[in-house]
Amino acid sequence: MDAKVLSDARAAFPAGGSAITPGAVVHGGECAPEPLVRLPLAAIGAAIDSPLGRMVAGRVTTQVARGIMGALPGPPPRRRRS
Repeated sequence: MDAKVLSDARAAFPAGGSAITPGAVVHGGECAPEPLVRLPLAAIGAAIDSPLGRMVAGRVTTQVARGIMGALPGPPPRRRRS
């Protein structure tokens, strides 16, 4: 792994603070031996709290609720022919 890539990754994702570490840097088919990529929890909270994040969360909630309600009661009753 190129030392410049690793130093750039360390500068872009500084250690410290509350953050999650999803993984390591992959460059040119090589994977860094240590996980360097960090996402600050404040940034994740800001993304979820944005209007786009709210829209996505609302849409997903609606679709899941519709799927559950469609699966639980069974098919709709058939109309009687008179």
